[in-house]
Amino acid sequence: MRNGRLLAFECMEYSDSFRWIDVADDICRVLDVFEAHRARVRAKVTALWIDLARSREVDLGLARRRYQAYVDAASSALAPKRPPLVLMEGLSGSGKTWIATRLAPLLRAIHLRSDVER
Repeated sequence: MRNGRLLAFECMEYSDSFRWIDVADDICRVLDVFEAHRARVRAKVTALWIDLARSREVDLGLARRRYQAYVDAASSALAPKRPPLVLMEGLSGSGKTWIATRLAPLLRAIHLRSDVER
């Protein structure tokens, strides 16, 4: 605000491709919290349903497993997410590249070879 008026100083709002960058970034930052919240709400509803269903013929084992799955999903959503870093070292011909080429796809990782990068 300047002199009571909104003053654009970066002009990013004029480009559709730039206008949503910050909004998308803000959403991504809270997406895990939202996911955890929804899972906890579902766990609570499931727990209340289990309590009400005790007198009826209900598969309580299934209901308890669903409850636990929601609690686990909430915990997983809030768990720190760090990409793994796997370093290989060893003598020439010991199989470093062989195992790395097979391991990288399983980990959804990028395979960097120092001899190629140098």
